Amino acid sequence: MDGPLNPGSKNYEQVTREQEHHGEVTDVSGLRVWERQILTEVDAKYDPDDDSSDEEAIRVRRERAESKAAKAQAEAEKAAIDGP
Repeated sequence: MDGPLNPGSKNYEQVTREQEHHGEVTDVSGLRVWERQILTEVDAKYDPDDDSSDEEAIRVRRERAESKAAKAQAEAEKAAIDGP
């Protein structure tokens, strides 16, 4: 035999490294889910996206801001119609 039995296959070290990386990514994702669900239930003013820079967090923050602005606009219009 002149070459490896399975060319292009991964060795033990590569597989172990990939499994560890996958575990770490899963752990962080789980913490993000926990943070959004549990901590926001405990403190209504808590915003888990304040210090985040990932795209999902940016999207969520933008949607919250748009929703808050739309609600404020609707309340202002209602107040203008109803009067003092």
